Amino acid sequence: MAESEGPEMPTMDAKTPTFSSSSGTDVPTAPLLPGTRPYWPHPAHLPLPTLGLINVVMEGDYQFEQEVPLGIGHLASFLRASGFPVFIHQCFASQGETAIQAAGQVVADVYGFQLNIVNYLQVRAVCAEIRATRPDALLVLGGPFLSSLAEKILESEPIFDCMVYGEGEHTLL
Repeated sequence: MAESEGPEMPTMDAKTPTFSSSSGTDVPTAPLLPGTRPYWPHPAHLPLPTLGLINVVMEGDYQFEQEVPLGIGHLASFLRASGFPVFIHQCFASQGETAIQAAGQVVADVYGFQLNIVNYLQVRAVCAEIRATRPDALLVLGGPFLSSLAEKILESEPIFDCMVYGEGEHTLL
């Protein structure tokens, strides 16, 4: 690379917590003056990803529509306290395809789902809706269903990006 062109500036995408170099970046580049160093933005100064926690509910899993599982509420509270914008969406999947499509329209960079044996197919359907419009989004699964089936699910379902064992607060940070 010629010295007058300057270094390629870092970018960050939703799937990696680290910087990677790429062309076509939105970060402006400028020629370096002799004796100066490039500005590398500190991660604390970058925009934080938006998180969408989608609770896919099946008939009989809730008493009130406003009821949010304790785990999802705790994750949202922890992440908000850390400065992340977090949205919670209730997807009443047993009410039909329109509920799944509406959940697929939630706009975020990272999506979290509580997976269990009852909602597996509906979570997969919501993830397919999200992938259709936001292919670069990170789809994260959590919940008690995963402990014995995580590897098999990830091998057979490429639509999911990763799964979290145990508590997810620090993992999502």
